[in-house]
Amino acid sequence: MNTNKHLLILAFAAIFFLESCDIDFLDCYDGKFIEKELVLDEINAIEIDFPCEIVLVDGPTQQIIVNGKEDLISDLEDKSNVSGKTWKVRLKNNCIKHREDVTFTITAPGLKKVDVDGSVRLSCDGILTRLAKTFEIRLDGDADVSLDLPELDKLLVDADGDIDLRFTGSADAAVYTLDGSGKVRGLDFQTSSTFLDMDGSTNAEIWATEKLDVKLDGKATVCVKGHPAIVSQVNGSGKILDCN
Repeated sequence: MNTNKHLLILAFAAIFFLESCDIDFLDCYDGKFIEKELVLDEINAIEIDFPCEIVLVDGPTQQIIVNGKEDLISDLEDKSNVSGKTWKVRLKNNCIKHREDVTFTITAPGLKKVDVDGSVRLSCDGILTRLAKTFEIRLDGDADVSLDLPELDKLLVDADGDIDLRFTGSADAAVYTLDGSGKVRGLDFQTSSTFLDMDGSTNAEIWATEKLDVKLDGKATVCVKGHPAIVSQVNGSGKILDCN
């Protein structure tokens, strides 16, 4: 009897999910792929709560181009808004399956934050010289990131998921808060000081010249380039290695 009740509950839940997403379960949108430029108020932060690909472009003038299915883009324009210079990018019930379904090519001088809830590929077309001096990346989901970031004051990275992060350039300080697995490739990203808080099995390669503050929990590993003063707290089987 209990088994039948559980099956009935699962069936109703599945029906509700399908109806709320308004999809045929295979795809949320069925329009043709197009490229469209979006005209927005000035932005300095981006919050996206669905899987996507983002290409950041260096330039003096704001420009936002989206590639995706025509009905997806129409839905995005209807549900998204700019509030306090933050572009909050939304879709109906976040109905999108793969990050390859939509690509944003963004030129935004003074951009200070990229926040994505969902699988993401974040890259750049050229060196990003016009970002805010403090640049923040927040990721919740699988993430593939490759950015060239010259002469930042501070880089802030908060990631939860399976990550592959590669940074080149420099910053006075970098702060990483990582929960999950994957790799940080930072041997070509010079910092004066770096703070790392890692929980999981991430392998981080870090270049720090003056100070490295490390907190490891789990199987996380840090390989250090440079000769910084190191403050460490290691719980579990985590290790700090020499990458010189």
